[in-house]
Amino acid sequence: MNILALDTTTEMCSVALMIKRVVYENSIITSQGHSDHILNMIDLLLVEAETSLSTIDLLAFGKGPGSFTGLRIGIGIAQGIAFAQDIPAIPISSLAAIAQSHESRKSLVAIDARMGEVYWGVYEKKDSGLAVLRGNELVCSPQKAPCVQGSDWLGLGSGWKSYKDQLATRFNKSVIGWNSECYPRASAIATLGVNAFIHGKSVIAEEILPTYIRNQVVKN
Repeated sequence: MNILALDTTTEMCSVALMIKRVVYENSIITSQGHSDHILNMIDLLLVEAETSLSTIDLLAFGKGPGSFTGLRIGIGIAQGIAFAQDIPAIPISSLAAIAQSHESRKSLVAIDARMGEVYWGVYEKKDSGLAVLRGNELVCSPQKAPCVQGSDWLGLGSGWKSYKDQLATRFNKSVIGWNSECYPRASAIATLGVNAFIHGKSVIAEEILPTYIRNQVVKN
């Protein structure tokens, strides 16, 4: 199965191809330029892999939560490709993708949601190496992020930069550190996408929708 994966939900714009289990990936940090880069990045990766969109069997995309502007760009690209190529799509949480992008087995993932809040998810990797959600993803203030049991958790995501003091204080007995520069990589989305497809979680182009979590959308 050949997979195209993409994510534009955070400062990182990331594209990956999984062709016969060989992964090609290109990622850049750009706070405002996702629309200027994403299509060209896809084209360059197809050239590198010596293939074309007509060979792609499955599209995996970051469904959010994250930046409203970046999320809408990614959703639009995903819809366009899925329609044009008539292929199924797999929506993947950007919080899950962050957890999958790091080697840590136990992750407290926080994306800055603005308005004094974070998008929050607790993930743990099983023997399969796949990040699995514990509980529910939610939006909350850093001070009210749900407590976790045990230790050796690693904080991941931009929320650990914007609200470092609050999160570090709340989880001082649980975390061993944090990496605020960890972003959702398209290669991680491809990996999670394969598993989701096996479990029948694909959607058609018309069903490709963003996940905001918060009812009130912040345009950033």
